[in-house]
Amino acid sequence: MDPVEENKNIKKNVNEETNPCEELEFNYKSELDKLISEIDGLNAIIKNLEEDNRKLINDKNDLLKKLE
Repeated sequence: MDPVEENKNIKKNVNEETNPCEELEFNYKSELDKLISEIDGLNAIIKNLEEDNRKLINDKNDLLKKLE
């Protein structure tokens, strides 16, 4: 193999290698996206629970008024 071809192969191999920083960044972004999704889900649950709590308080107040 001539030096020019050898140099091309070396460059090709280097370009194909995974950059550890890129892999870490990808993993970080992936985990961050998962956490954001979980937080969004938990916020939706909290919102529903707060709404249920308001309904229960209103129902309790209505029942107390009927008892008076």
